[in-house]
Amino acid sequence: MDIKKLIGDKSAVLPEALMPLVEELAAGEIVSLVVLMETQEGDIGDFFMLDMNDGRSNRFAVLGGLVNLQRDFMRLEIQSRVPYVEEETDD
Repeated sequence: MDIKKLIGDKSAVLPEALMPLVEELAAGEIVSLVVLMETQEGDIGDFFMLDMNDGRSNRFAVLGGLVNLQRDFMRLEIQSRVPYVEEETDD
């Protein structure tokens, strides 16, 4: 499916990294979706949808994904006041 036919020239403003998600949405492959956004004015919005496209969402996996996203965001964007050490595993 050509996403540009679906949403027109507005697709030019989408970051390239979002294109696979948009294509999977259009193809009906997504069963769970969580979105967090901030507008230019500083307003924060959030949205989630489960059990999309006749699928069954794994609520614990979605929640775990949110926790991982928070951890990764904080490690990359928020300077810690306390140093942390990650345990190494023999996987």
